[in-house]
Amino acid sequence: MQYFLCNGKGRGFAPGRPATFAVALTVCLLLATQRQAGALTLLSIRDISQSAGASYFVSHAKGSGQPGERDTSSSEDYNFGFEYSILAPQLIKGKTSLYLEYQQDSRNGADSSDVQLRYNINSMLFSKDSFPVSISANSSRQTISETFGPTYSTDTDSLVSQLSLLNNFVPSSIQYSRQSTQTSGLVRNFRQSSDSFVVNATPNLGMLGSLNLGVSMTESDSAAVESSLATHNATSLAQASYNKTWMSPTGFSRGFGASYVYQQATGVVRMDNQSLSSNMDWQFGKALQGRATWMETKSMSDVQESRTRTATGSLTHRLMGSLATSVNLYGNEQQFDNGASRSLSGGLAFNYNKRLPQDSNFNAGYNYGKGYQESTGAVSEVQVTAEQHTTPLILPRRIKLNNETFIADSIEVVGGQTMLPYPPGSYTVIADGIELIADFAGDSTVLISYRYRRDPSTASIATSHSASTSVGLFGDKYRLYANARSTGQEVIRGQATAVTLVGTSHYDAGANANLGRHKLGGEMGYDKTYAQNHYYIYSSWSYSAPYLRGNLSLDASDRMTWGTQQGGAEPWLNSLGCQASYYRNFNNIAARLKASYSNSLVETGDMAQYIGLLLNLEGKFGKLTAMLTSSMNWSYSSLGTSLSESIGFSLRRAF
Repeated sequence: MQYFLCNGKGRGFAPGRPATFAVALTVCLLLATQRQAGALTLLSIRDISQSAGASYFVSHAKGSGQPGERDTSSSEDYNFGFEYSILAPQLIKGKTSLYLEYQQDSRNGADSSDVQLRYNINSMLFSKDSFPVSISANSSRQTISETFGPTYSTDTDSLVSQLSLLNNFVPSSIQYSRQSTQTSGLVRNFRQSSDSFVVNATPNLGMLGSLNLGVSMTESDSAAVESSLATHNATSLAQASYNKTWMSPTGFSRGFGASYVYQQATGVVRMDNQSLSSNMDWQFGKALQGRATWMETKSMSDVQESRTRTATGSLTHRLMGSLATSVNLYGNEQQFDNGASRSLSGGLAFNYNKRLPQDSNFNAGYNYGKGYQESTGAVSEVQVTAEQHTTPLILPRRIKLNNETFIADSIEVVGGQTMLPYPPGSYTVIADGIELIADFAGDSTVLISYRYRRDPSTASIATSHSASTSVGLFGDKYRLYANARSTGQEVIRGQATAVTLVGTSHYDAGANANLGRHKLGGEMGYDKTYAQNHYYIYSSWSYSAPYLRGNLSLDASDRMTWGTQQGGAEPWLNSLGCQASYYRNFNNIAARLKASYSNSLVETGDMAQYIGLLLNLEGKFGKLTAMLTSSMNWSYSSLGTSLSESIGFSLRRAF
């Protein structure tokens, strides 16, 4: 069910903006309905729908050493919806839904109630002309039950308006959007509002190629509900890209592309980036293909300015569709305020693919690379700004940074969606990155800024080898594979530390089996990096089949790692995950059950366990729709024990 707040109270919504527009439009439509004349169709209304609904939701959460929190929410609403057009469908047409709702909330004994007029409006103006305008204003309240996470509610209000200019010369679009979001029912809730303006144009160059132009500006305010933490952020982006493909007189494909991007960000993440790039693809013959790329990037932040130039080239030959041979070159130069680093490398690659009897195949590849690297000046530390990583869900919630020589006390973490900084207590530093302890529910990614060490005034020769092989049997019903990679460096000028001299290695071997309803997988491997050396064993199993007139799916995986790290032995870690889900229709009722279990065990004795249960029932009985949702999540670790439970139901009767 979608709503839109119109009185501007609560939920972080600013009064007098999209709500004012939507209410005014709705009132005008209703007044016009009473004044329409038989001869002149000022307003046409059709497909009228009405319904009444009620819902109730209760949740309880408790952690070690913390008082339990109990939240309840109930609502009753009346809905009136219709489709409409003004004067003619070609002028203005759309669909409107109005919700008059009475909402009651209670959080730890603090009661509140409110009457809201919510709505969902979609309008299209001048749909048959060359300048159509679309306007959409809506709102949604969602109850979210995440696996191994607490159940919470999110209120999202949005307004999107777009003007399209349709023509054969410069098709364009102009869009303005506003969105506000607020969570409730969590220990760390947040609210955020944002405005964005986007202009896009695609000039028609005909046979000369294609050109895309774009400009966007976004401004947002984020705040933590339970604290004074707040940020203001703004981002501006301008980009242009050109592409042209053609065929030679002999029938070979050719292509050229170029792009320019400028981005400026202010607020919790401050940076100024520009990049100019181009690429060329050239087919010399039926079996010979070439490619060249070039890119120049300029980056500025509060602590560092850098300029990077990169050029690559490759030539690939394919023999009888089985043997591919590639030669590649790579050059890079990075300039800092008081120093620079340069690298030049080349490589040779072979890949062989052979079809075998019984719908089987064999593949093998080898890559060799040799390169020269040097650093000049006094730069011993390099700044990295807003390195993006996916937020892990299951303990241990570890994130590996791209540069393992990072300086621990330089790390800063910011939520990728909430744009709120994470205090040091929200994460701990580990050998190859960080381990998250707490985060905001809206953050599916995090942005990590830090500095890493490098050896100044040195020159070295780097060598790399990699090999891979795989065999697929009986249409990939069975697959065996193995991979190996290694790199090493030799200093030829200056004095270097382990930062430069360290070599990296990776070896793995595994097998997969697709046995219809059953799928099996296993892999074992070894990794050597600057921060650690470790071995791992991974196995997985999945099953999916009809069961008791429904659909059953089971999944299980286990990963164990052990080895050494800087400062001594690395404790072994075993992570086990299991999940079962079942879906079935009982005449008018659809049922879904999901159970999840996760266990992480460390050699030191630390253990983390998660159990999650979710049940959804949805039934339709004529014009009556009913839904029941229930969830339970329990966790145990060295940080303590937590339990969250929730149950809710909703009814809706159409008239």
